Amino acid sequence: MSGSKFAFLLTALPTEGPKIFGGRPRYQIGDTVRLNCTSERSKPAAQLHWFINGAPVDNAYLRGPYTRFIGSEELEETTLGLQFKVEPHHFKRDDMKLKCLATIATVYWKSNEKSVEGEKHQSGLLRQDAFMFDSTGLSCSLTPGSVHISPVLLHQIAPPLAPSVHRYPFL
Repeated sequence: MSGSKFAFLLTALPTEGPKIFGGRPRYQIGDTVRLNCTSERSKPAAQLHWFINGAPVDNAYLRGPYTRFIGSEELEETTLGLQFKVEPHHFKRDDMKLKCLATIATVYWKSNEKSVEGEKHQSGLLRQDAFMFDSTGLSCSLTPGSVHISPVLLHQIAPPLAPSVHRYPFL
């Protein structure tokens, strides 16, 4: 008989899906996300994959994988880090889904997902052209980073404005 035969020997599957560690419940544009995904011990080691909103992440975002051997059976536990700076395209409707998938050949596929919110307002920051004043009070644009001030408070801070519309740049 010619040719080679290959056998895949599976000794232990993880009993649970991968676990995600670290992170925060909310992020703003410019924040750095740092997470780890760890598979339970198995033989062979699970392959880990990160996704943002269902799309595979850029390899530049990945840290690892790191594998450690556990016990006399030398089962393998794998950790894959995810680190990136948050950009506007990472959010879908002010939400970002971060998913870790663990696979072993075609016999094991399990995932864990973390959903985080985007912070809509950055407290204490006023952006240029964020506010438009007129004789009736204040209207505020709904851009991220803008701060809402009520018309009552505005009139306590500044005298009424002329009937024409004025823009006051901030920062």
